Amino acid sequence: MKGKVGLYSVGLKTYWAQFPGLEQRLAEYNRFIEKKLNGFGQEVYNFGMVDDPDKAREAGEYFKQNDVDIVFLHLATYATSAAVVPVHQICKAPTVILNLQPGLRVNYEKTTTGEWLAHCNACVAPEISNAFHRCGISYRVISGLLGLEKTPKISVTEENTAKRPEAVRAWKEAEEWVRAAAAVRTLRYARFGFLGNTYSGMLDLYSDLTMVHAQTGAHVEVLEMCDLKSCLDRVTPEDIAREREEIDRFFVISGDSPSDPLAKKPTEEQLAWSATVAAAQKKLVNERRLDALTYYYHGADGNEYEQLQSGFYRGAFAPDGAGRSVCRRRGFEDRYRHESMRRAGRGRKLLRDCDHRLR
Repeated sequence: MKGKVGLYSVGLKTYWAQFPGLEQRLAEYNRFIEKKLNGFGQEVYNFGMVDDPDKAREAGEYFKQNDVDIVFLHLATYATSAAVVPVHQICKAPTVILNLQPGLRVNYEKTTTGEWLAHCNACVAPEISNAFHRCGISYRVISGLLGLEKTPKISVTEENTAKRPEAVRAWKEAEEWVRAAAAVRTLRYARFGFLGNTYSGMLDLYSDLTMVHAQTGAHVEVLEMCDLKSCLDRVTPEDIAREREEIDRFFVISGDSPSDPLAKKPTEEQLAWSATVAAAQKKLVNERRLDALTYYYHGADGNEYEQLQSGFYRGAFAPDGAGRSVCRRRGFEDRYRHESMRRAGRGRKLLRDCDHRLR
């Protein structure tokens, strides 16, 4: 599932008739940013230029209708804050302000008012920030260089800043935000399996599954050992052979430990049982359409399910072919955090509050 990224640029409608070419120039900057955001592998919804309060409301409705996960607000030139705030009052997605200068410096000997307006991005940042604070709108700011690869013909200064560290750093930060927003979306639609119960006495593992649904949107499928047993009964010799080959490929099977009498080389019978249970786990994951599975089971000695859980470890340490985590012998909170970080990659900014949300 791809994330949905919103983008718009801001300016002042009065400028367009006063300074020929300025609107078109800023639109080119906007399209350049769209191209950069598209390069991060998500869906980009670019409204274009917002230059008055009416356009702001249109943009807010546009982003809301497309259910974007994050909105990038590009400070193209000066704009009144009244032409910005309505966007974010209508669309509640997290907001990142792009305060990106086109060039390293202004060519003062040749600069006109229209030329200067194409470089005065930062001048509106304090006004918009103040308005956001007073309106209770959360936001973050990325400052740096735009990173164009060539200078526009209309410009009188050098704008090729693609390799400048200020541009590289800014776009790396933007990518992290995009990845984080996409991770939030995929987690909101994720299906987590909760098999068995939690380990008695480990209070940090206990989770309120209703709170998980309420605060993350993720679905928790509560499973019983008989669900897994049903899958075990349908495992074929071909399934077992595939898992047995995967064990040899994924693990290094060591011999007996020279120091620990409990650490013995697994027998072929034990490996075959682990492969059988792993095949059952994968069937359960696929049939229930699970993105991840957390488990623990403790039963009386000799219990059929106790024997079944003894083979869980193969499935716990190797992902299935679709890249999903099949099992993990931890509490649900750990499973959710692990899946959050896996999906976010380097983009973890929006996920830093996962810990306290699940407590």
